[in-house]
Amino acid sequence: MFGVEKPHRSAASSGLLVALAVGVLTFFSDVVLLSVTYSMTLLVVDSILLGAMAGAVAWMYEQRHKRITAAKLETVAQMNHLVRNDLEIIQYSAYATQNPEHIQRINDCLRHIEWALREVLPGNPQKPDHPPLVQAPQRR
Repeated sequence: MFGVEKPHRSAASSGLLVALAVGVLTFFSDVVLLSVTYSMTLLVVDSILLGAMAGAVAWMYEQRHKRITAAKLETVAQMNHLVRNDLEIIQYSAYATQNPEHIQRINDCLRHIEWALREVLPGNPQKPDHPPLVQAPQRR
């Protein structure tokens, strides 16, 4: 929804894939080490190194995920700012009309867009920095 692309793999399948890869790598490294020599110290060092490699892969994945999420949030913040600026122009254009029905439709649209920016789009809630909605001209 709203142009957000879904990831190719779920977190569970990615985790399972990494666990499987580390398990297979650990198994083969243990087979090689046991065929060459039987040293418990060497097996412990091997396990620690493989654990560190798996941790590095997980850390790199999380850093990538954080960068992507931050870029998406920045895009949302920029769109929020641009739409709010354009809303001000629409709001001020309502002063050019004297038709109360037209002014009411503009106000309804402004409220709907404000709601969408505030509730639908993620991001930091902001106080509106624009003037209040347009008032219909007073008839004399």
